[in-house]
Order: sequence, then structure tokens, then C-alpha cells
Amino acid sequence: MRWRRNGIGLTVAICLFLSGVVSAHEIIQGDLCTIEADQTLTGNVFILCRELLVEGRVEGNLIGATVTAKLNGEITGDTYLLAWELEAGGTLGDDLHFLGGM
Repeated sequence: MRWRRNGIGLTVAICLFLSGVVSAHEIIQGDLCTIEADQTLTGNVFILCRELLVEGRVEGNLIGATVTAKLNGEITGDTYLLAWELEAGGTLGDDLHFLGGM
């Protein structure tokens, strides 16, 4: 369990390093993280969740780690994501960088 936490932390740190200079506008963490359909987040969004659901809009980059991710909304920037399962049914503006299972 400890190795798993350290591995996730290291992977997130590598993603942040590779993404260049960033500034945090939003940090979302918890068991279930949701960006609602009527919600717009501007700037880089950092997430660390068990389950991520994006129904709204992210005007910037989405960076983080989660077990399952459902991207049904719109992300205008790059997406850097470590997840076991990813479902991308929304609009991704730039590149998707995904490391995970499915």
C-alpha cells in the first residue's frame, strides 16, 4: 500500500515536471470528484481522486491521478492523467497523455 501511494505521488510529480511551468488555479481531491455540467474552471486543474467525473468545462490543463475517470465535458488544454480506467466521451482540446490500464 505504501509503495502504491509513493508510486502515484512520483507519477504525478513526473507529469507536473513534464508539463512545464504551471500554476495551480484549482486543486480537487477526495473520493468522488465531480465537475458539474454547469461549472467552468479556468486555469490548470490538479486532481487526486478515486473517481473523477467531468461533465462541465475546464479552460486549461487537467493534471492528476485517479482510479476511474469519465471525461464527458470539455477540456480546452492538455490532459495528463494516471488512471486505471478512462472513458473519454467529451471534447479534448489538445493532447491526451494517459498512463493506465484501460
